[in-house]
Amino acid sequence: MKNTADIFKALSDPTRLKILSIIYYADVCICDIVEFLGFSYPTITQHLKILQEIGLIKLTKNNKFQICSFNKSSKDKRLNLIIQNFDLLFKAYKLTKAEIKKLNDIVAKRVCNIK
Repeated sequence: MKNTADIFKALSDPTRLKILSIIYYADVCICDIVEFLGFSYPTITQHLKILQEIGLIKLTKNNKFQICSFNKSSKDKRLNLIIQNFDLLFKAYKLTKAEIKKLNDIVAKRVCNIK
């Protein structure tokens, strides 16, 4: 179990909060996040690694896709509190209607060149 400072440190980065907002809206492939945010694959995977290390998200392989989702089976009550109240806690990072449309378009045409 990570200490509380590690959890807050992981949540202190705006990019990670935007990634979590994307995952809050829908379980998505890493390539979807890369395309949505316009960052490189290594940058996104580094942020995902930090979120995964604290136990907030999980990555699941689905054919050639790495699907990111909240770790709703966590035994850590702090993480469950964050997941259940994400919309309230991080309202400023909530996806706008335009961002939701953009994400839906990206997911619909999902072309993942990342192995």
